[in-house]
Amino acid sequence: MAGEWVSAQRDRLVSEASLRNQMRVAALEQFSLRILEMAKLSMSQIKHELDHNTAMGSSHLNQALRETSEISSVIEHLYVNVDGRRGASDAKVFLGSKAELDLRSAYEKSGYDYWVSPPLEVGSGEDLIALVTKDTRNGTDRFIVAYMRPHVFTSFGQTEKLEDGELISLIGLDGITRARRTGHQYSSGEQLAGTLVMRKQSEEPNGTYVGPHSITQEPYIFSHRRLSEFGLFATSGMRRDRYLRPLQHYKIFVGAMVVAALVLSIAAVFLLNAYLRKQSIQLQTMRAANRQLNHAQLLGKMGDWKYDVHTSKLIISENLSRTYGVNQLVIDHRHLIEVLDTDNFARFSSAIEDVKRNKRLKVFELKSKIADGTHSYRRVLASPEMNENGDVIVIYGIDQSIDDEKTLRSLRSRAAAQARLQSMSALTATLAHEVNQPLTVISNFLSAARRQLRSDGRSDRQLNTYLQKANDQVLVLGEMIGAARELVSNSDKEMEIFELQDVINEAIDLLDVDPQYEVSSVMVVGSHETLSICGSRALVKQVFYNLLKNALEVLEDGKPEIIVSWAQSKSSLIEVSIEDNGPGFADGVRPFEAFSSEKPGGIGLGLALCRTIIEAQGGQIWVSNSDSRGARICFTLTQAN
Repeated sequence: MAGEWVSAQRDRLVSEASLRNQMRVAALEQFSLRILEMAKLSMSQIKHELDHNTAMGSSHLNQALRETSEISSVIEHLYVNVDGRRGASDAKVFLGSKAELDLRSAYEKSGYDYWVSPPLEVGSGEDLIALVTKDTRNGTDRFIVAYMRPHVFTSFGQTEKLEDGELISLIGLDGITRARRTGHQYSSGEQLAGTLVMRKQSEEPNGTYVGPHSITQEPYIFSHRRLSEFGLFATSGMRRDRYLRPLQHYKIFVGAMVVAALVLSIAAVFLLNAYLRKQSIQLQTMRAANRQLNHAQLLGKMGDWKYDVHTSKLIISENLSRTYGVNQLVIDHRHLIEVLDTDNFARFSSAIEDVKRNKRLKVFELKSKIADGTHSYRRVLASPEMNENGDVIVIYGIDQSIDDEKTLRSLRSRAAAQARLQSMSALTATLAHEVNQPLTVISNFLSAARRQLRSDGRSDRQLNTYLQKANDQVLVLGEMIGAARELVSNSDKEMEIFELQDVINEAIDLLDVDPQYEVSSVMVVGSHETLSICGSRALVKQVFYNLLKNALEVLEDGKPEIIVSWAQSKSSLIEVSIEDNGPGFADGVRPFEAFSSEKPGGIGLGLALCRTIIEAQGGQIWVSNSDSRGARICFTLTQAN
């Protein structure tokens, strides 16, 4: 019985140590990813500067690098080579030709878009690690290096001292450590290629095992997680003997109990008091470990939880209790629905069932209500624990805020939209400038032709009619170009009130001039309704012209069938749809992307221009599922009050 009891205690201590190790390496992984994303954001700022100032001089380039590195809390220095034009935030990190060639070669061999180098010795004699990336934009080769101090990656827990025999490190898949901390000692650059830790990482990127320390060969409990995007993995280790040390006391206690049967009762009392003192010390150690874990979770905006499969109870940490504003640590489904809405509760329940069924780690995202009444996006990691029969009995989880990550995605999306609008604006301004002058000349020639007919005394009514229609079309086209120039200008746009049916008819009339378009196939549903629109008449006409023209051109064989319809919504918006019987859009096609076209000879600007016009007037445009085999494009316009 004593042997079984000691064995159970050993399993319990190892399990507790492994769980704590897994929590710490998860915190290190998320902290390291946050640091690298911050560095990537600074590098993106430099790329943005280079995109908008291709002729940037050396002094301006160095100043931009210096300002960006000073703003960043993680980057020490920045270095850039743009097609042989080099710049640095500090002269001591200015790479020589051979050093840069070696760094480029190592980066290209790594195969990653963003690669973290082993420690490099810079001009000041200090060792720094570099986040390296390279890309080509508009035929220009750009090589960017961001230098960071190694200890910045292991500083997430520096306010809490690591116990003797505990370590955390960030290691490259090449076997060289980028950053390492043992107790309060920092180091980097250790060569671990071929060691057990590298073999284990290769076999299982996210795992826990017991094995020898790569340097001291002492038995350790290690947990590691891979940062796949950067060719790194985070590892956390603790000396196994340190957590099994209480077993020696338990063995002494068992032996003492046997001897106590033969000695005086006072000896038994003495041993009991010693045992209680040891239990108190162990409890204090566990409380200190929990405080350290809570502090690490607080820095990482995360918390842990445990789900009991048999009782369906969720036990959350104090950090999560404060985050969600829940007064109790044990919550059931009713309380969980109060934190999550119905859809997110269903997503959580589905993930729990998936873990129970597949018996493996699952990562998913939720949107939940937090203590201040706002909503937070959360990333959840759920890992099962099984009994000896292989049944899942408990599911452990980590819940972390990804609001910053969502904000970063939003900023990137807005930057891409702004770049797209600037490109479209430049193209539109160029076309408006180049086409406007020939249109004026054509209009003058048409007017001169009509005057010449009158002066010659000719009264060919049909010819006069054709000349008048041609002149009208030139005036309409001039109106569209003027509206396009207004769209890309920086001045305030004047809104007009006009009838929706009139604009549709004018667009059809424009197409009717060209005999290749069979406008009789366009059916306008709801033409008896009178709806007033607030916006730019010429630009809305351009949208209908482009969309109807595309619909008439997509069907190569057979008669085209096009339906134009609209409906009013509750928010004073008119939703218009144009549906055709063509082949529709292929899977994966992004129809509103500039210079993306499925038509032979098309340049892909028509739908992109429609998107720019609609969004500039406060509307939205999208592709909807069609009841037929063709395509249905929908967009919204603002209804006049």
